[in-house]
Amino acid sequence: MRGLNDLAMTTNGATFAQSALLLHEAGLRRVNFGIPSLEPDMYSAITRKGSLSDALRGLDTAISLGFAPVKVNTVVMRGVNENLADFVALAMDRPVHVRFIEYMPIGAADFNASFVSAVEIRQRLGEIAELEPMPTPATYGPGQDTQRVKNGRGSIAVIAPVTGHVCGNCNRLRLTADGHLRPCLFSKGEIDLKPALRPTLNEDMLKSLLHDAIARKPESLHNSTRNNRTMSQIGG
Repeated sequence: MRGLNDLAMTTNGATFAQSALLLHEAGLRRVNFGIPSLEPDMYSAITRKGSLSDALRGLDTAISLGFAPVKVNTVVMRGVNENLADFVALAMDRPVHVRFIEYMPIGAADFNASFVSAVEIRQRLGEIAELEPMPTPATYGPGQDTQRVKNGRGSIAVIAPVTGHVCGNCNRLRLTADGHLRPCLFSKGEIDLKPALRPTLNEDMLKSLLHDAIARKPESLHNSTRNNRTMSQIGG
């Protein structure tokens, strides 16, 4: 595709093993796996009967085919999936970038009861394993304080969208499943791209709408009006 120099995929990994080779042959090189827990029962409960073994099979297939970087994202929620040690062990055994993410006030769960700060996550990680600082790799994301597990194969990082205010370095836009572009995941403001796409493509209009979306990106969460949709509604 003209102008497309890089392509990444985010997946829950459930069926990734079956399509991984075809995706790799088509040019996909980077993949992020959303794995909320490495405890089978907890994983099944969070994902509504999903299979942890399927997700790990997809993860291992990505590694074996040479996808790089391979990331594992987990949103830490108090009283739900606070077992960080399993993910540290994963980074010890596999060449993956594990990123612990602060829970954001978007989902259905009570934010105040569920939220675990980046400071607390880092403190717990320091108690679990011996970590070595390393230069933050060019992994195309907002991970902070990247560290290598001593004598391990992978790395860990913390993403702090709530307390870390990564907005200044954010290069993300989200296209929803119904054709709206969101300058910020948190914000209510959306730009409908469909008029530039239907009934025929209008490249000038599309470029103008994209520039408008970028110009609307907030400097910080404090400058962003609160989201009026849940993550399941946003999609994209």
